[in-house]
Amino acid sequence: MKDKKFFDYLTFSIVLVGIIVCFCIFLFSFGFFTIPACLFITKFGFYCPACGATRAFLSLMSFDLVTSIKSNPFIFYTIFAIFVYFVLYIKLKMKKISETLLENYCKKASYIGISILLINWILRNVLLLIWHIGI
Repeated sequence: MKDKKFFDYLTFSIVLVGIIVCFCIFLFSFGFFTIPACLFITKFGFYCPACGATRAFLSLMSFDLVTSIKSNPFIFYTIFAIFVYFVLYIKLKMKKISETLLENYCKKASYIGISILLINWILRNVLLLIWHIGI
C-alpha cells in the first residue's frame, strides 16, 4: 500500500456513509420521504442488481434475517464484511496485524461481494424471465 493513511480514509468514509444511511432511514421511517419504484423493473421488465436492497436493509433492521437474505443477500454480506473490516482495522491500529493482511481482506471481500451481487441478479432474472417467478 503506497499511502499509509489509506485505511484511515476508508474507515472515515465507511462511517460517514453509515451516518448518512442512518439519517435517511430515520427520515424514511417518519414519512419525510418515500422511496420510488425501481426504474429497471418498471421500464425494462427485469430486476436491477440492487433490487430488493431497501427491503433487505429494513428487514435486517427489524432482525428478520431470513427475509433480508431472501430480498437481497448482498446487504447482509456487506454489513458483515464491514464489521470484519472494523475488527481488522482496530487490530491494525493496535499493531497486531500487518497492513498487507487488511489490504488482502479488502480485495477478497470486494470480489466476493461483487460475485454475490452478480449471481443474485442473474438468478432473479432467470427466475423472472424464464419461469415468471417474481421475488
